[in-house]
Amino acid sequence: MQFGTLIPAETLRRFSTMLAHEQARILKASSLARGLAADGKTAAGYLDLLVDLLLVRGLLAWHQNVGKPLVKAPKVYVRDSGIAHALLGIRDRKHCSVIRS
Repeated sequence: MQFGTLIPAETLRRFSTMLAHEQARILKASSLARGLAADGKTAAGYLDLLVDLLLVRGLLAWHQNVGKPLVKAPKVYVRDSGIAHALLGIRDRKHCSVIRS
């Protein structure tokens, strides 16, 4: 009896790395799916799995200005900053271009 989805470890690592690169941006599931050479439903399933495991958070779009178009795609965040840094290859402050002044 199987209770979960089997995802190859390498595919899950690639998908997680792609999500880390999309940190705090509006999610484009189609580009993630193309990067995996998979369809959009597969990428959405992988994302749902990582959200269910509490590794990734999807922040739903919300805008209070009624005159602006509604953005339906969520922004994604890797919940653990240590995991995000490891996926992005950031080992210390000198490897992070955002912190440099």
